Amino acid sequence: MKRTVILFTIIFFTLFVSGCSWFRTGRKRHTPDARFIDTILSPYAQAKAKVILPSFDIKADKVTSEVGKGLRDMLVSLLIDSNRFLIAEQASQQPVNQGKGAPGAEKPQSDNATPAETQNQPDLIVSIAIIEFEPQFSGGRAGMGGGGGASFSLGGLLRASTNKAHIAFDVRIVNTANSETIASSRLKGQAIDTEGNIMQGWALSKGLSAYADTPMEKAIRICIAEATRYIAGSIPETFYQYKNGKT
Repeated sequence: MKRTVILFTIIFFTLFVSGCSWFRTGRKRHTPDARFIDTILSPYAQAKAKVILPSFDIKADKVTSEVGKGLRDMLVSLLIDSNRFLIAEQASQQPVNQGKGAPGAEKPQSDNATPAETQNQPDLIVSIAIIEFEPQFSGGRAGMGGGGGASFSLGGLLRASTNKAHIAFDVRIVNTANSETIASSRLKGQAIDTEGNIMQGWALSKGLSAYADTPMEKAIRICIAEATRYIAGSIPETFYQYKNGKT
């Protein structure tokens, strides 16, 4: 009888550990969950704005070029998944990875571009500088905020406590037609744990794997989410004029 109990205990423990391991490695880590996107922005299926998102300007000491690229890749992914933007690469001015209903690639611009080709240029430049990046940071409140103090909550992510991770962006949106700054703000992401829906169904980009399953991963996601909300909310409706790649 005693041997039977011991054997049963060993089998149960083995299955439990295996189950936990499967659950951890089996969680979705490829694209943002649609339900998460809906907590940032309302569903959208109308005309899009055409923007270019240059490489992030690195002003924080602890950020490498690889981390900067990873952060940009995550923001590009979320902006496209919001269904509000056509994102063009800086060198070729071609849309990238447009998602559902995406138009085909447009012709690269040249020095001798015709008026018709010029019309294909992005209307806006969204420039972002990484000004703070602290995987181990103390003080303040966990959560997100920006845009002159505005903030929003994702499923109770906000809570008064000591932070363990912190990241901040300076965001500036510029009209390419006249170089006028349409909007600018400082956006932050802070976290003390890895709990909450923001940690599910959304992969870290290459270059950020060192922060997987840490408070910094959560802080990154929060800041990227806040940047998406701010960009979409700050661009005037007149710039949302492209359907299937055409006005």
